Amino acid sequence: MIVLISEDLMMSSTVSAAVRAEGGTFRFVASVERANVKLEGNNCELLLVDLQAKDLDWDALAELVARVPRAVAYAQHVNVDLLRRGRELAFESVLTRGQLHAGIAEVVTGAAE
Repeated sequence: MIVLISEDLMMSSTVSAAVRAEGGTFRFVASVERANVKLEGNNCELLLVDLQAKDLDWDALAELVARVPRAVAYAQHVNVDLLRRGRELAFESVLTRGQLHAGIAEVVTGAAE
């Protein structure tokens, strides 16, 4: 299962299409709290996190990232502070939104390997 924490329906659609193309399962949630609920009893191969998500609980996010095998964060390139803060956590990578959008198939495929 691949979980996306975001409020962005367009990115949700992009990720969902890439996950479906790989035959995977996708869940879209708006908060770390909802992600924790979705992960109960489920195997999460990849956690994607929109660092611009409203009211992001950074402490809970750090705990969640530590529990999953792969975690990738992203934000718009102009949000330098959020990108820097994301790099302080144990994410596999922190990308700009454009980088994620352009490489979503590779990010998702890496979760299926």
